[in-house]
Amino acid sequence: MELQESFDERKAEIENYIQLLEHIDMTMQSGNILLTVRRASSATSQENTDNEYAVTPTQQKIMFSCLYMQLYNLVESTVIGCLTELEVSVRSTKALDWLRINDKLKEELLLSWVRQYGHTLGEGNRKDLLNLITSMLESNAMLPFYIDKRRNGGNWDDKEIENLIKGIGMNHNFDGPIYHSAKKHINTGVIPRYNNCGGLELIKKFRNELAHGEVSFVQCGERLDLVQLKELSQIVFDYLQAVINHFTSFITNKEYLLACTSGISH
Repeated sequence: MELQESFDERKAEIENYIQLLEHIDMTMQSGNILLTVRRASSATSQENTDNEYAVTPTQQKIMFSCLYMQLYNLVESTVIGCLTELEVSVRSTKALDWLRINDKLKEELLLSWVRQYGHTLGEGNRKDLLNLITSMLESNAMLPFYIDKRRNGGNWDDKEIENLIKGIGMNHNFDGPIYHSAKKHINTGVIPRYNNCGGLELIKKFRNELAHGEVSFVQCGERLDLVQLKELSQIVFDYLQAVINHFTSFITNKEYLLACTSGISH
């Protein structure tokens, strides 16, 4: 699935960034870290001259904060990717199988349609509703629904993801260690109000504070050390992989369709 490929690529980007942070942190513990720029002294000369630039602790903190942005980007992109894959699968379902879709997902599809078109259903736009009903009654039609993928933008964490999963009738029994790891409170030390937050919730809060200008990148970068950041990243990686696995099974096996019973077309 493209979903897995996209996740793996973004995860690899973050892992590469963490490697850079590790190298900088390790070097700064033993002295100043210097960036060296080597260039030819002239167009005809083969001799090189070096310019050195020292990375400061302030810049290191800014780099720490950037990791929160990257991790939250991975969370939201994964959720949107999962919903997109589900949407593609549902839209390939024949309208005659509408009654076989589980009630929770059916309701979500209808609500997404209403959010998109409901406010336009005035005198001049009732054809939208008519077209929807007509397409649903056509025996060879595919379902015309989209899923509202951005209604929770900026606020995805493990709780919201699990609410989404339950809200579309999907089994949400995650592997025990992965589930409990996502729920484990992260000790931020100097900021007690965040000490009752799990990893994904903490990333959401820090990312939103940065995005809305409530805290500077330097201030945010002081909250956790590199060991905690690596632990946080692994929690996110493991949890999102579990989410992808659940959605992949749900979609591939069409678990959103109820078993055929007498009187239901298939």
